[in-house]
Amino acid sequence: MKPGDTLDVGARPMHPRLPGPVSTFALLLVLGGSDPAHSDPLFTVRELGPIRPEASSVARALNDLGDAAGRSEDAVIGTRTEAVLWRHRGGASKLGELFTGEHSEANALTTLGEVAGSSNTPRAIRAFVLERSGRVRDLGTLAGDTGSEAFGMNDAGEVVGVSSGAKGMRAVRWSSRGDARELAPLPRARFAKAFAINPSGEAAGCSGRASRPRAVIWRRSGVPKNLGVLPGDDASEAFGINAGGDVVGQSSGPSGIHAFLWTRARRMTALPGLPGHGYARALAISAAGEVVGSSGDHHGTHAVLWTADGTVHDLNDALGPAAKVELSEAVDINERGQILVYGREIHDVVEEHPEGPTRVFLLDPVGPR
Repeated sequence: MKPGDTLDVGARPMHPRLPGPVSTFALLLVLGGSDPAHSDPLFTVRELGPIRPEASSVARALNDLGDAAGRSEDAVIGTRTEAVLWRHRGGASKLGELFTGEHSEANALTTLGEVAGSSNTPRAIRAFVLERSGRVRDLGTLAGDTGSEAFGMNDAGEVVGVSSGAKGMRAVRWSSRGDARELAPLPRARFAKAFAINPSGEAAGCSGRASRPRAVIWRRSGVPKNLGVLPGDDASEAFGINAGGDVVGQSSGPSGIHAFLWTRARRMTALPGLPGHGYARALAISAAGEVVGSSGDHHGTHAVLWTADGTVHDLNDALGPAAKVELSEAVDINERGQILVYGREIHDVVEEHPEGPTRVFLLDPVGPR
């Protein structure tokens, strides 16, 4: 499928069946029951086209305007990796191999259009910010380190990520001016990573030992709070945080990997995977409490949405087998309810890359939220 193509959902009845035509490279997706009084939101599904033909695209972040960020790479050999920004108006543009390196990726962006990510230099991976002016700013490292990566950014221009070197891997928060401050690890921990930051400057990530990390939230002070694990598990990581300080991520142990939601009131609770699945992880949460991520088994993963009541929905349910598109993971959700996912065309097989290139899709809600 190329941008502009029509997704053929076929004639086989879907659950639930949604009448009406399929628009250009978009279809109408309904989740849950068919009773209008209890139906879940409707979405249209659009592909955000690759930066070049046959390139593989991976999504990482979505802002409230509907702009998305991620990376594009060669679908066959995977060596040409470039940071990409998909504008809600104007299509895809590559940010290039920053700092004259051969690899870059965009991991976060603000409503103002600023992008944070990482790129290699001749000596190390470095965190960067692409400002609205188009200037690329190297965020640098904590004192004594040589490398850094940026994973999260808020509209105030604060960035979180990691700084690494002889002292190991340390979580870091950069101010809007670029000043780097370490986010303290948990007691006796050997590393810390920060993956997300909310408008108040609270950060989420993990800290601990390599085999036993713990999900962590850092308040403005930089002091970490151990969020614990689900019953029976021994490790956890936090990947997303919303404006209210609610955190999502994964908790793992002998029984598998489980998605979780942590709130101040309820602490850590499990989010269910799809029936029969032994794997689930939650990657992002909106202010309204909607969570996105993936659920899977040994056959692969499916992009999922957990509504505010904790119910899990497979975002592939209404596609139908004739669509030949599989949505693998939902990576972000914005305050308008748009969901950023990536997946692949299951009929698109390349000899050297038998699963086919990955594609990026945006699910737009239809009707009031």
